[in-house]
Amino acid sequence: MIDDSEFRRLNEKLMKMLSAIPVMVMVKAGLGISEFLGKDRYTLKDEGDKYVVIAEVPGASKEDVRVYAREDMIYVYAERKVGLRIESIPKKYRIKVKLEEPIDAERVKAKYENGLLIIEAPKKAPGREIEVK
Repeated sequence: MIDDSEFRRLNEKLMKMLSAIPVMVMVKAGLGISEFLGKDRYTLKDEGDKYVVIAEVPGASKEDVRVYAREDMIYVYAERKVGLRIESIPKKYRIKVKLEEPIDAERVKAKYENGLLIIEAPKKAPGREIEVK
């Protein structure tokens, strides 16, 4: 018979193993056929003229997802109000994505569907050379 302390140790080991396994998500949005989303539940793609962030926020409704953008950062806040109570799926999501190049925060677009949030953040136009007269 397993006592409570043995059960707790086994449960902790199992939870650590499950949290280390990346979740594979199939994406059909012209962004590629699959992405691996790890512990932070997002992936960042640099597509040259824009960044694409794909964030996993299962169980949240579109109305409960908030996206904020500034020149070098994207923030996602969401809350799962319904669904299964599974330790590996958080109830609240706080995702912060640091960007290497500045974006045009006014032109950022976000779409949420079936637990996936897809954010397109156009980069700011680079400076241009000025002709000296």
